[in-house]
Amino acid sequence: MKENRIKNTRISRLTLVWLMVFAAAFALLLWKLPYGFGGDDEGFYLSIPHRLILGDRLFSDEWHLSQLSSFFTYPLLKLYMIVNGGTEGVLLFSRVCYLIVHSVVSAIIYLRLREHGFGALAASLAFMLYTPLGMMTLSYNTLAIDFLAVFAVFIGGEQISKSGLVISGAAFACAVVCCPYLASAYVFYLIALPIAAALKKRGHIDRSRLFELESFIRFTAGIMIPFVLFVLYFFQHSGIQDVIENLPGIFSDPEHPPQSLIFKFKRYIYCILTAHKFIFIPLGVYAISLLGLALDRSRKEHGRIYFVISMLAALGCWLLFTPALKETYFNGFILPLAFPGFCAYVLLDKKPVRLFISSFVTGTIYSFCVCATSNMGFVVLSMAFVVVNISSAVFIGLYLRQIKGERGLADVISRAGTAICFIVLAAMLCYVKVEYCFWDLSPS
Repeated sequence: MKENRIKNTRISRLTLVWLMVFAAAFALLLWKLPYGFGGDDEGFYLSIPHRLILGDRLFSDEWHLSQLSSFFTYPLLKLYMIVNGGTEGVLLFSRVCYLIVHSVVSAIIYLRLREHGFGALAASLAFMLYTPLGMMTLSYNTLAIDFLAVFAVFIGGEQISKSGLVISGAAFACAVVCCPYLASAYVFYLIALPIAAALKKRGHIDRSRLFELESFIRFTAGIMIPFVLFVLYFFQHSGIQDVIENLPGIFSDPEHPPQSLIFKFKRYIYCILTAHKFIFIPLGVYAISLLGLALDRSRKEHGRIYFVISMLAALGCWLLFTPALKETYFNGFILPLAFPGFCAYVLLDKKPVRLFISSFVTGTIYSFCVCATSNMGFVVLSMAFVVVNISSAVFIGLYLRQIKGERGLADVISRAGTAICFIVLAAMLCYVKVEYCFWDLSPS
């Protein structure tokens, strides 16, 4: 009883801190709303639902897969035009909608993960301040990471519930609408089910409960909710014949030519390895530390050393990115936190397996999917790591809790290094939010 009371007090204090910092972050985003214009992109995001309102048909008058995300923006734009009588001010309206949706999702991240302590606060606020490409508007990029975040925390929260599985399934389906190639993650899930069943027969216990038949059914039931709604929306604006006739056009985009899966994978790795001419240094250090972590039979005793090395690798990347933060790495700076995040997960005695699968693994799959469907390389693949780093922040916090009470230089460096990492990341998040405008001048 006393232990629960202490735990509740700690969470209450943490929540108070989170509310204050969350309010400050919200104020910063609210201030930023009127500034900048995302070139052709920001207008393009709203042009598809606008064309549908004017009478165009899905897959008949538009071939690009990005049109699917109009499922979410169409009703909002139509309501705005009814109330406003036109499209004047619609870009600012979309930004306000983004701020509301993104803020709610950021709050959900904290509320679902707060049992994990400081890591939940860091995960929520990093997610709150990060915007793909710096464009605070409703798009297939911003909506995808918001839906994936909801999916991740409802699956990966400390307690998994029947309703949580349904909600996570619905959120995942919505993310797939924004990035259809993300459906591959569900295929991996299907493949994993019989493997998990075979392992169970051999005595392996599925502590995550994700691969139980009941969990699969409820998750799939959640997927069906937006699927049915999307089918109704689709037949309101198109038909099967339109899809059949336009399939060749969908897969013949001259800017995104068909490529083999192996080529896409090689390109994904290449984009990371060439993100900066000196990035091989921190990546090489990190790779060697991971190899040592895998081979070291005394990894528990040496864990803090590997953890510190992974943080140094992250700091090394940030040092490389900083000089061109506004010009080149306005998306990429979010990626390096995954280095200490993964290391911390490996070192944890009690691993949050569900959160690792739903956030770290699924976020990485999403990173590959957006890279495979874009010609922007590191710029787009890195933005998906804001989903990965929901779990990274939590794992780091849990690892620090695990080694609490241990003494020595490595312990001091671990805690000091973590503080430095999060301070640097927070500074970069705020700097990019204040100074960077996609294809536009800085706010003044």
